[in-house]
Amino acid sequence: MLKAIDENEKSFILASFRRKEIEKLKGNQFYCPTCKEKVIIKAGTKMIAHFAHVKQHDCAQQGEGAYHEQGKWQLFSWLKKQDLEVKLEYYLSEISQRPDIYLEIGKKKIVIEYQCARISEIEFLKRNEGYQQENITPIWILGGNWCKRKNTNQLTLSSFERMFIHQYDENFPLTLYFYCSTSKTLILFQDLHFLKQNLSIGNLHIQSLARCKFMQLFEKNYINKNDLANSFLKEKWKFRNQPVPAFQKKEVAFRKWLYSKELHPCNLPEWIGMPVTHQFLININPHQWQSYLLFELIHQRGVTISQLVGKLSSHFLSPLNFPLIKSTKNPIEEYLNILEKLAIVEITGLGEIRLKDGFRKFKSVNEAILADENLANKIKGIRVHEEV
Repeated sequence: MLKAIDENEKSFILASFRRKEIEKLKGNQFYCPTCKEKVIIKAGTKMIAHFAHVKQHDCAQQGEGAYHEQGKWQLFSWLKKQDLEVKLEYYLSEISQRPDIYLEIGKKKIVIEYQCARISEIEFLKRNEGYQQENITPIWILGGNWCKRKNTNQLTLSSFERMFIHQYDENFPLTLYFYCSTSKTLILFQDLHFLKQNLSIGNLHIQSLARCKFMQLFEKNYINKNDLANSFLKEKWKFRNQPVPAFQKKEVAFRKWLYSKELHPCNLPEWIGMPVTHQFLININPHQWQSYLLFELIHQRGVTISQLVGKLSSHFLSPLNFPLIKSTKNPIEEYLNILEKLAIVEITGLGEIRLKDGFRKFKSVNEAILADENLANKIKGIRVHEEV
């Protein structure tokens, strides 16, 4: 921890002292501001000066590593230099929580949590519930160690990282924040579209913390439509041509289902596997649930959106598991709206869906790939987000 108190409950932040001053402080007794147990000064040459508990026990302030401590101090100093009213490890007595950083801008209360270690979903939801209770906006910045770059503008995102997706209002692009305390770089990943359940493409912006301002965290940056279309094409090529490893059990089961319906990746229509922003609410890959949806459209007349949602309900995750997102959309509705813009389906006033040109199977992989390319060109022309 960066902050401790003395016997008079006066706060001390070691990182703000010079080394000679820290040496003089070593004769004093300090205590953890959370559990009130004794702590000692740690001030080596390889890490930022901090306090540590004398005894190992259960305390929310215990177990933070050097990477986290350095990043927390760097973020605090960054905000301080911008003349913001900011506090380090400030205790919120009403909810018994101590965020890494607390700041106020006008009447707006904000906390920043710099998360470098894994926490449980229960703990994550509990902490956000507390902030919501006090009308505090939380900003969770993941450690740079969680940023797994797959390509120029693609990240692999596990279920843990997907919990931290932010959206401040319905017109704000889905956003993830990362900060590396070693390179002192801030990473913004915005306007996420999921090519797979755990693979997202978006606008990836990497910038030195020193050159960034706090309000830049709230700017809206969108994905280049050409990048989105090209990435869609690459994933479709893999889907149609590459064999499935045996350890990918969900995908193997899906392929067996396809074959039972006399379908195959090579002859599925080009609009199967399209990336949608709210894919994170479904726990299977886009090409899987979109194929299930296709089968329903082929074999039912007058099927409605609500009926399609019901068919896939077992695969849905609760929006309550994503407390940083203010306005979630149903990914099936989102997908069908894209298909309507592409003139692939027609949606009646009663919410009934029908395929405009029916369904035809491709005769070869080359024919399918050509259709994929034509669709990719159409994707470049549709409006995939609301620009304000």
